[in-house]
Amino acid sequence: MVRLPDPDRSTAVLIGAGRYVSDELADVASITNNLTELQRLLTHPERGSFRPERCMVVADPQDSRELYRLLHRAAADATDTLLVYYAGHGRTGPRLNELYLCTGETEPDLLSITALAYEHLRGILLDSPAANKVVILDCCFSGRAIADLAAPGVAVVSQAAVYGGYVLAATPANAVALAPANEPYTAFTAELIDVLASGVGASPYVTLADLYHQTRHRLTSKGRPLPHQRGSNSVGQLALAHNPAVTAVVDAPSLIAATPPTRPAYLLEADIAYVMITEDQIRAQVAELAALINADYDRSDWGLHIVGMLKGGARLAADLARELTIDVHIDYMQIEALGQADDASARIRILKDLDRDIAGTHVLVVDNLVDTGFSMSWLLKYLESRGAASVEVCVLLRKPERARVAVPIKYVGFDIPDERIVGYALDYADRYWNLPYIGVLKPAVWSRDPNAAPNTAHGTPTTGP
Repeated sequence: MVRLPDPDRSTAVLIGAGRYVSDELADVASITNNLTELQRLLTHPERGSFRPERCMVVADPQDSRELYRLLHRAAADATDTLLVYYAGHGRTGPRLNELYLCTGETEPDLLSITALAYEHLRGILLDSPAANKVVILDCCFSGRAIADLAAPGVAVVSQAAVYGGYVLAATPANAVALAPANEPYTAFTAELIDVLASGVGASPYVTLADLYHQTRHRLTSKGRPLPHQRGSNSVGQLALAHNPAVTAVVDAPSLIAATPPTRPAYLLEADIAYVMITEDQIRAQVAELAALINADYDRSDWGLHIVGMLKGGARLAADLARELTIDVHIDYMQIEALGQADDASARIRILKDLDRDIAGTHVLVVDNLVDTGFSMSWLLKYLESRGAASVEVCVLLRKPERARVAVPIKYVGFDIPDERIVGYALDYADRYWNLPYIGVLKPAVWSRDPNAAPNTAHGTPTTGP
């Protein structure tokens, strides 16, 4: 579900290091503006999600040890959501290329004792009792922080609620962040601020996933470094603010089911408990996947043979193809599991095979969902046996909690919790195919028909020998 932080049990720490003693680290005046505007938006009396007294601004910290102590205290005090934002210079260590967050006293030659190691911040977050731990980094090399915030050896909790860790990094691991001298904010935070201030789409709330997709789309259009994200469980559906694009401000509790987007009502929309992924989010993610595929296959002598998996993958294959600028051939396959789809012993039957010879071609399997991985694992071996030069996979949705076999998936739209989802060519009992978003069915719908087959990666499982 889309979830707002509990304002009484949540803490935000906004850190901005814009002034430095070392001549090797240039001052960044716009970071002060970053802090002022983010604090205003996050604590807005109508649209914000944090109480002013629980949104701490740390401007120009000098001593990394004092910053560590401050973060440790703040993390211990948050039991629902802990948000840590940092803007400033990021540096990498000389041996392991680990990420350091600079403070005013930082000496680039003595990072380990004069800067805050990101690994130390990560340790603070892992020790915090907060259910949701969010890090937003606007610094050079921030992509190095893209690592799971799940403690080693800890089992994944139920994903019906939004629990977990999330990192939003302004740049890839080896790229510098931009702070244009003639602009009031740093490049990445400027887009964050704009999304929070102006809103997006028709959902009542602005989620972390919205922030990522919108900032990435806007920065792509400007030719600037692109952000990256990593989240455990469904924390990407945590909302940081009410959506200003929606006229009415919803006064709601901290756990809220999003309503379907405003549009002519679909006949079966009353069966939807909440929207997990909006139509706008799907469209933005498909465009992003296409951009990655265009870059990877941008060779005129290669071409790309797309294999859309019927039935559900046909919609993604069509939408993806519209965004591709490379040489593309499209074919379709349909397979089904004989027996239980989540049983490794289930046999696979081909209902529709390829129409073209794929020997020597580069193949991209396109499907809307991978869950256990059994069917996809079998399919990859089959396509390789047909002599394909390479076989990769692109899926819109992946359910990590249901994975039973490791499947190499190069292009993933969204990792989602194990819910009964429908829409965007995913069905339940052969209904709801046409919904344009990914919605979660109300329990009353599937409980009244417990024998109906849930959606699977390649259609309805069939009982067979």
